[in-house]
Amino acid sequence: MQLIDNYLAAVAGYLPKRNRRDIAAELKSTLYDQFEDKSASLQRELTADDEAEFLKGLGHPFKVAAQYLPQQYLIGPGLFHYYLYALRMIGLIVVGIHVALSVVLGVATGDWLSSFADLVSRVLTSLFVVAGAATIVFAVMERTGRQLDWFDKWDPSRLKTQTLSQPVDRGSLIADVIADIILFLWWIGIISFERWLEMGNNQLSITMSPEFGTLFWPVSLILACSIVLHLAMLAYGRWRALPITIELVLGGAAIAVLGYIMQMDHPIRLEFSADLPAEKLQYVADRSMQVFFYFVAAMVAIDLFKHVRIAYRLARSAA
Repeated sequence: MQLIDNYLAAVAGYLPKRNRRDIAAELKSTLYDQFEDKSASLQRELTADDEAEFLKGLGHPFKVAAQYLPQQYLIGPGLFHYYLYALRMIGLIVVGIHVALSVVLGVATGDWLSSFADLVSRVLTSLFVVAGAATIVFAVMERTGRQLDWFDKWDPSRLKTQTLSQPVDRGSLIADVIADIILFLWWIGIISFERWLEMGNNQLSITMSPEFGTLFWPVSLILACSIVLHLAMLAYGRWRALPITIELVLGGAAIAVLGYIMQMDHPIRLEFSADLPAEKLQYVADRSMQVFFYFVAAMVAIDLFKHVRIAYRLARSAA
C-alpha cells in the first residue's frame, strides 16, 4: 500500500500541527479498511492501478485535508485552505520582487543604504494591498458559491515516496533570517559600523580591528549561505539529511570564526579627538567585546546543539 502511505503523508503535510498526528492516524485506519473491503468485494488482491483509482476517487490530498479545518465565517472551509495557500504564494512573490528591485537599484546607483532604507515599508504596503484584494476575491467567491478546481487534475502514481525528515521551527528560523540579514548588511558595509559619539566637545571613533579584514570573505560566505538555507527551509518546512548537514557545517564554521575573534587583543579600536582616558576606555571596550563574543558563541553553540539533535534523530530513523 505504498501509494496510500504516500497519500497519507501528503494529506498530513496540509493539516494543522496541533492535531496532525491524530487525524492522520484516524484517516490511515479508515483508508486501510476501505481498501481491504474493496479487495474483499472483488475477491482478489488489488493492483497498483486499483490503488491509484481508489485514491483518485478520494480527491487530491489538499482537498481531503481541507475537510478537517475548523469552520470559518468570512471564507468557508471549502475555500479557506485555498485562500491561505494563495496568500503564502503571493507574499513570497511580493517580498522577492521588492528585494530584487532594491538590489537592482543598489547596483545601478551605488547607494545601497537608500535602496534598502524603505524596503520594509514598501513590502508591508504591497502585502496589505494584495492581501486585501485576495480576501475580497475569496469572500465574493464564498458568497456566490464558486468552487476552485486547482487540485482536481492530479495523478496518485506521481506522489513521491516520503523520505526521512524533521519539521522546522519556523519562529526560530525567522529570527535567524532577520539576524543574519542585519549582520550581513553591516558586514558588507551597507550599515556602517563606524560611528562618532559626542562627548561634550570631544568625539570618539569606534572602528573594527584591521585583523577583521582576513575574515571578510569567510564571514560573508557563511552569512550568505545561512540566509539562503534558512529561507529555503522556511518555504520547505522540513529538515532533511542534506540541509541539516549544511546547517551543521555553517554552525561549526561560525564557532571557528568566533574563536578566532576572541583571540584578538583589541577587536575594536578607539580614537579620540581630545584628551580622554584612552587606555582605560580601551580596556573597558576590550573586556565588553570579549563578554559579548562569548555570549554570541554560547548562543551559536546552543543552536548548533539543537541541530545536532535533529541530525541524530534523522540518523536513528534511517537505521
